[in-house]
Amino acid sequence: MERRCKPLTDAFAKASRKAARGSELSVLKEVLLHPPPKISQPDVAKCGELLERSIRGYIAASIEVEARTMLHRIALSMASAFERDGKLCPPTERPLPANASQVSNGPYASTAADWETPTWKCLQIQLGGQSQRFQYEVRSDAKAGSFELVARGSPMADGKLVEIIQRGTIKPGAGLSLEPPTRK
Repeated sequence: MERRCKPLTDAFAKASRKAARGSELSVLKEVLLHPPPKISQPDVAKCGELLERSIRGYIAASIEVEARTMLHRIALSMASAFERDGKLCPPTERPLPANASQVSNGPYASTAADWETPTWKCLQIQLGGQSQRFQYEVRSDAKAGSFELVARGSPMADGKLVEIIQRGTIKPGAGLSLEPPTRK
């Protein structure tokens, strides 16, 4: 398939270099409307489908970077709060945004008031007015010195939610220990 799809992937790559970043799917649609003459029509359909699947996967993975970065930032803020106050920040009363459906079909623009809770104040995180594609939740257990950070979102903007979970512990003298994030 790679050999048979090469004319289409080359045409897509050439058109992508000229297009604005983030418009990969519209570039693909344009290339499929005017495929290169060196590729048969049945191969255009098959290769176009494979290329679209790859592009959608790439876009979803790049969107998930937002969640992983934010979870890491929250974990570091938890460690800073522990150093500052000698205890973990409290768990969130409710995720932000409160309903995951608010991020299931596109970004959510939080308000400053959304971040005015004991948890986010303790973590010193305030992202009011910024777009977010994930719902964030903090679960902490002060006695165990452990926490679980959860990001829920729909990287494909298709309403299907995924969860990325970051677990960690903080112990006096031992500092922050993070497990690799897991995706459900």
